[in-house]
Amino acid sequence: MPTRRAALLLPLLATACGGRSDAVPPPLGPLGFRHLTPLPLNVAVLEFAQVPPRTFPGDIGAELSPPPAEAVRIMARDRLSAAGTAGQAVFTVTTASLVRERSSLTCLLGCRLEILDAAGNRLGFAEAEVRRSMTGPDATRPRAADLLLRRAMDDLNVEFRIPAPPQPAGLAGHGGARHRGRGRLTRGPARDLNPGGPTMPIELANPSGVHAPASRYSHAALVRDAARRLVVSGQVGLTPEGQVAEGGEAQIGQALANLRTILQAHGMGPQQVVKVTVFLTDRGLLGPWRAARDAFFAGHAPASTLLVVAGLADPRFLVEVEAEAVA
Repeated sequence: MPTRRAALLLPLLATACGGRSDAVPPPLGPLGFRHLTPLPLNVAVLEFAQVPPRTFPGDIGAELSPPPAEAVRIMARDRLSAAGTAGQAVFTVTTASLVRERSSLTCLLGCRLEILDAAGNRLGFAEAEVRRSMTGPDATRPRAADLLLRRAMDDLNVEFRIPAPPQPAGLAGHGGARHRGRGRLTRGPARDLNPGGPTMPIELANPSGVHAPASRYSHAALVRDAARRLVVSGQVGLTPEGQVAEGGEAQIGQALANLRTILQAHGMGPQQVVKVTVFLTDRGLLGPWRAARDAFFAGHAPASTLLVVAGLADPRFLVEVEAEAVA
């Protein structure tokens, strides 16, 4: 039998425990991003496209306040501004969905900023996409979806950046914000994301001698800093004419030939590669890949990651090679 002191404490402990399990978190404060680095754009007009963003089955975004799409627009309104005398910028929410599936929540957000000249021709664009999930008991707690949206918005603010050198490009008189390699321009010669402004620190290019990109990406991104850093998109076994090489070994050779062409177009070679990432769809290609890699690098041994995967973007592709180089 408990002592009198213990007996008096038991109801209090029960109340406290019961209160913790049933407690509803206090309401979240207003969503805002003015505390983050502002991004003034060197354009005369900034517009927000009213295009319905992509959503997914099971979306519960309409139940949130604000809904995911409006949260992304709040970010843009708080951080972006037109501070130039010519040109136009258009901000679009491309993806805004918060999906509930059994005992999990997934938030997917995406946005795009396009820069247009006075005639409406697109000069360039920057994009960001994020995905964040919550599973188990955390996903069933009160306001879990709202909390997940805010965490995903934190991720999006990290991912969305307009690359800027010491004299900012794409910005007017302020430093840049971070964006995971998605500050991409349209195909062709590298262009400035800032009409009439200084040169961008990142030059995106698709050199002649390599097939045209299959979708909205560049074969290479050259970063001008104290060193020149070249980021090369995944190269597959496509010939300059866009034909798929026959067989795994031939595709390995063609992918490395594409990589060599891109390196040479930027005054570099295999010896300047600092990181290579390889995707193979068949373990039987490990031997051929290693032999081709050793011949390609000729004793140079960059950092490397090799993955055997179930498939690539096109079922005909058997190998894909990414690389980063510095000179």
